[in-house]
Amino acid sequence: MDQQTFRRLAPDAVAGRLDATTLERWKAAAAADPERASFVVRVVEADSKVSGQFEPVRDVKATEPSRKVPRRTVLGLAVFFAVFGAMAGGLAMNSYLRSQARMNSPSTGLVEDNTAPRNAPDSGPADNTTGPGPAANTPRTNEPSNVEPTPEPDLPFEPEPDPPPVTRNTPRSGVTVATGRVRGRKAGSDWFDLKVGDSLDGIERVAVLDGRFAYSRAGLSIQGEGRFEFGWEGETLCFLDGRMVVKADGVDFTAYKTDWRAIDAKFVIEAKRFGGDLYLLSGTLQIDAGNDTIPMQSGRHLGLETNKTRPLSADETRALDLELLGPHRVLLHWNMESSETTPNLGELFSPGALGDGHAVRRKTGEPGIGVNPGETCFVAEEGARFRMWVKTSAERIRIEFRVELDDGFRAVDALIDVPEQDRWVMVEAPLKELGAGRFRSEVGWLPGRAYSAFLVGPAIDIDSPLARHDLSIDDVMVYVAE
Repeated sequence: MDQQTFRRLAPDAVAGRLDATTLERWKAAAAADPERASFVVRVVEADSKVSGQFEPVRDVKATEPSRKVPRRTVLGLAVFFAVFGAMAGGLAMNSYLRSQARMNSPSTGLVEDNTAPRNAPDSGPADNTTGPGPAANTPRTNEPSNVEPTPEPDLPFEPEPDPPPVTRNTPRSGVTVATGRVRGRKAGSDWFDLKVGDSLDGIERVAVLDGRFAYSRAGLSIQGEGRFEFGWEGETLCFLDGRMVVKADGVDFTAYKTDWRAIDAKFVIEAKRFGGDLYLLSGTLQIDAGNDTIPMQSGRHLGLETNKTRPLSADETRALDLELLGPHRVLLHWNMESSETTPNLGELFSPGALGDGHAVRRKTGEPGIGVNPGETCFVAEEGARFRMWVKTSAERIRIEFRVELDDGFRAVDALIDVPEQDRWVMVEAPLKELGAGRFRSEVGWLPGRAYSAFLVGPAIDIDSPLARHDLSIDDVMVYVAE
């Protein structure tokens, strides 16, 4: 017998199995400590097994003390039975209403006529054209009839139709440049000529026979020269033939066997009827590979027939960069490969930004990289832009010039954000952002004026004004798009 059972033994259950002396000891021990009382009984039981004088204590029934049911359980059961009762009552009421509706249905002949007085005979014979009616002098009553109600027919289950597919219907802007013959075609129609300003809405194919062509809308720009063709398959833009320069963000494309989505991408595609090539200069392409999507980062070539990729060479990258600029006129270009095309303030090193050639980095103790005052760099024109490759630990750079005035010069500057630190990246900005003066209220960009004394350096970090940043530059250009 275990210890827990001995603790629950009542005195009257032990009294018949212990002698008077042991019973008194048990009572005293039980009053002091239940552990001691159980020990007294176990000693007596052991002695009885050896001497045979007393029978061992056994077959003693102990009752489990009642447990208190938690209030949470009581409340939960009450809520359950209340909800269950409400549902059962609702089902019963629904069944009753349905049975009353069937009894009052015209098809069962049990519809009550509330316009005639109760228990009044019919005013005339029944109309035989409408079928047999109630017999004459038969009082109308609300008592149920012995006629079996006609069961409602079981209607077949019809699932809800699928919602119509959501189409984006992105508006297609018009032709922006067209120098040559450009044709368009709508579904089921013949080819017709397009000119600058014509809308491309509803057109599924565009073919350029010769000359230059440019088309743009929000998030998409397509340019090309010579002969090429593209179109739409729903909302997906399809390249069919020819070489095109594309800038796109969030647009779906297809060409031959390849489908992809462009994310802030700039690429050149040379499509063919059975294959072609795609050169990704910047951004990301998400290539559809069945049940998976494969990302393709910038600086790679993609074969549209094999879907195999390889990195772009430095010469390919440089040529594609100029092609993506489109037609342009160069005002200044330093490629760091000769004395005429390299700033004299800085230190030449190799390799350059694209892994070949040279670049220039700032010398220790100098404020930046550039040319000395008095050396004219270029003459300003409307729409000019500044661009270059840069590698620096600073988050912004400052470009400075001197604009020559009739009575002297004016120092102008502008800040350009660097998207990534400590790696080669391309930065670009319009030169109309140049400003002058303490509050930058003086005009900094004056077309027709000569600009000299170029200097580029890291901008002061407000959080760490004494921090010194490394700086290297390559392929500096000032150009005007045509």
